[in-house]
Amino acid sequence: MSFPPSATPLDDVQRVLCVFAHPDDIDFGAAGTVARWVDAGLEVAYLLVTRGDAGGFDDTPREQMPILRESEQRAAAAAVGVKQVEFLDGYRDGIL
Repeated sequence: MSFPPSATPLDDVQRVLCVFAHPDDIDFGAAGTVARWVDAGLEVAYLLVTRGDAGGFDDTPREQMPILRESEQRAAAAAVGVKQVEFLDGYRDGIL
């Protein structure tokens, strides 16, 4: 299996905002591209619409899930060089 090459940024782009519905969507769909952009010197930030409260299939209490998912997303972002990760309030995972 092969994947298409990462998108090449336009010459005048300096910052990129990645907007995704759920924590980890970026990691499964665009982390390689994001890492390439960061390596090229672009400032990349993430905006997550939900906090991942519907995720997981283990015994983690539901009220703890957003805290866990946020922490995981911040760690994944840091691994590819993204320093700013924001989450919107008021949008429930699994409903959006």
